[in-house]
Amino acid sequence: MLRITICVLLVIIYFILLDKAFLNFSPNNSYALSSLAPRNKEEFANQLILRTLDKYKIEVPSRCNIPTYSGVGTNRAITTAYGYTEIRSVEVYDLAFISSGVLASTLAHELEVHCKQSMFEYIFLKTLYGDKIASAYLEIPAYSLEVQRIGRYNNIEQLDGLEALKYEYLTTWSNR
Repeated sequence: MLRITICVLLVIIYFILLDKAFLNFSPNNSYALSSLAPRNKEEFANQLILRTLDKYKIEVPSRCNIPTYSGVGTNRAITTAYGYTEIRSVEVYDLAFISSGVLASTLAHELEVHCKQSMFEYIFLKTLYGDKIASAYLEIPAYSLEVQRIGRYNNIEQLDGLEALKYEYLTTWSNR
């Protein structure tokens, strides 16, 4: 009987410690990390996103939903908006999960730049110059932020690629 009681107490203590290990991060009381083990890849990826937001202190702007995992894509992530007043959504793809630094850099790129950009500006530029140049205009500050914060996210191996993308977008914008 004593052994069973000790086992039960150990299990309870284990779950208490496990729960404390997964910090309930909630800047706007809008989300919290789960203390339960993920059931599938999507749930695991979404937990990684939340932990990365917490670890690197990346805040979700009020006009943007919490980023979610969206499986396989051709980019690391994408921010979608359907008009100026709409809440934006960030979809994170498999390519962003190369390392915690790349995931953090991707989340900052989307949340700290694209979620705050004006859709009016994009629509205006798209009308004048077309989608490629309007997109380049929006990407320049996003990639500049990633290059600037390369040390913060500890992903120096990505620097050449990020600088190349930034240069490509600058060139596209300059040649309009």
